[in-house]
Amino acid sequence: ANVSLEANRARSKIRDNSLVWSANLRKIWSIIPESSSVFPNILYRPIGYPTAFGDEEFRYPFPQLVKQQLPKYSSYFQKNKTQYLIIDDMASFIRLEEGLENYVKNHYKLTNAEQHIWKRQ
Repeated sequence: ANVSLEANRARSKIRDNSLVWSANLRKIWSIIPESSSVFPNILYRPIGYPTAFGDEEFRYPFPQLVKQQLPKYSSYFQKNKTQYLIIDDMASFIRLEEGLENYVKNHYKLTNAEQHIWKRQ
């Protein structure tokens, strides 16, 4: 519960301007089809991984016991054919799992640099 409270509190402070956030989300929705899974998870799209954290797990307390119960990112992306990744910061993203950078480069292509969207190839 503490993780959710801290993450929600932090998210509420991330963007000062909700109009900018809303406009960015609309752009992402226009690029990623409604039926396509995406990670980190966004509203109104199928989830691309069982947690919504993405690389935020390095910024906020994330229980190790929970993490141990979750599948490897690359395994989950492969098994479920996660179609889109949103990678704002590749250096942080690849810290999620050893070998993730190669997995992304071998299976995804950057298709929208402005929104940092990578699509499964």
